[in-house]
Amino acid sequence: MNNLTYCSNCVTPNSRPGLTFDSRGFCNACQNADFKRSTDWTARAVEFKSYIADILVNADPERDYDCVMTVSGGKDSTFQAWYAKNVLGIRALCVRIQPLAPKDFIAEHNFHNIATTIGLDSISIVNNKHVFSRLARKCFIEYGNPYIPYYYNIYFQCAKVAHEKKIPIVIIGENGETEYGGNPSFNFLTTAGVDLRIGRGYKNFIPSSRWVEWGFSRAELAPYTDIIKTSLVDSDNLYRFFMSDFVPWNNNEHLHYSLNIIGGFKTLGERSTGSYSHGFGIEDDLDDIYLWLMWLKFGIHRANKYASTDIREGKLSRVGAIELVRLYDGEFPWHCFSKVLGVLNISELDFWVLCQKFIGDSENLTRLALEQGKDFSDIVPAWKKIGPNKWIHVNTVHGEERVLELPVRRSVN
Repeated sequence: MNNLTYCSNCVTPNSRPGLTFDSRGFCNACQNADFKRSTDWTARAVEFKSYIADILVNADPERDYDCVMTVSGGKDSTFQAWYAKNVLGIRALCVRIQPLAPKDFIAEHNFHNIATTIGLDSISIVNNKHVFSRLARKCFIEYGNPYIPYYYNIYFQCAKVAHEKKIPIVIIGENGETEYGGNPSFNFLTTAGVDLRIGRGYKNFIPSSRWVEWGFSRAELAPYTDIIKTSLVDSDNLYRFFMSDFVPWNNNEHLHYSLNIIGGFKTLGERSTGSYSHGFGIEDDLDDIYLWLMWLKFGIHRANKYASTDIREGKLSRVGAIELVRLYDGEFPWHCFSKVLGVLNISELDFWVLCQKFIGDSENLTRLALEQGKDFSDIVPAWKKIGPNKWIHVNTVHGEERVLELPVRRSVN
């Protein structure tokens, strides 16, 4: 097993799956940031327009829209919708998949703001919450990740909307494998590519197309399974793109555009749990639990994720990032805990028992690698067990000791 180390440019550790380093000690996400700075994005935008124009020439002339664009109500998708209309000049149908545990009012307001302020048609899909909840619970039990059904939903249900309405293009926001450090093999929006991306390449991962093995019917799984295709260009002429492959993805720039150029966009009244930001991660309470589970698995949390991005975007120094990680990483999202337990239909006791199964210590990682058919070469423990329900972080970026004890104790004000 490898020792936990950090990127010499940002604060991301090698316990993050898919992270690799160059001779400078820069992680692949920081290498991509260097590449972005040297890219002629004006030429890339022209190329994107050309791709789209070529596709539309042969598209159904009676189509109502040129593309389906996935939106959430966050800063990135708000910018994305504005860019589609005002820069690409295409007729976009904005499709929002409502998350399992949406934050009250904020995301809903921002979703409606796209139609009101930018002026685009938008639809919101609310999936059967009984099935959605059971799937999220099952994925939490099997993989420690209740977010997996939502991922499949975004990729595949939006593609189905496009297919049914004879819309030739689907545009999804950022390619997380390049923006935040990941495996370049997971970069394709094919059925197989999405399965690899979500399953992280585990040989024994069960993709959504096989969830009938868990007792779900084909009809129940329809929102989570793809039109059966094998290539980037489907036989029904459906083309799928990451916008970040053609536009310089910049989280802070998107927040600026949403607040000051587009207008009408709302942020949280307080910082996101585990972070220092008011404008990131404002759509979904389940996301707060999902990101805390990254702390459990990899020893990184929201502050680390956002601070690393801010370093790459030139907003924050590494010294400043380390201090923010020291202050906020590991903070538990008590504000939504009861709500999430309810939507997952799981008791608090069972939640903590399951958490122990996925803590990123050497014992758990070895067991999970064997169960999932994962290569041992990139296993990096972030935690060392020091008691029956207690672990210590093996190497914090700020040097201060961090102890994880389960159940997490509620703070007393």
